[in-house]
Amino acid sequence: MNFHLRKQKRLHMKFISNYFHKLMISFAQCNADMMALFYSNIETLCLKGV
Repeated sequence: MNFHLRKQKRLHMKFISNYFHKLMISFAQCNADMMALFYSNIETLCLKGV
C-alpha cells in the first residue's frame, strides 16, 4: 500500500515537472515572438525617423 502511494506520488511529480517544462517552453516561445515584434517595431520607427 505504502509502495503504491509512493509510486503514485512519483508519477504525479513527473506529470507536474512535464507540465511546467511545457509551460516554460511556450512562455519562452511567446517571449521570443514578443521580442521579435518589439525589435521590428523599433526598427521601423527608427527608419521612419530617419
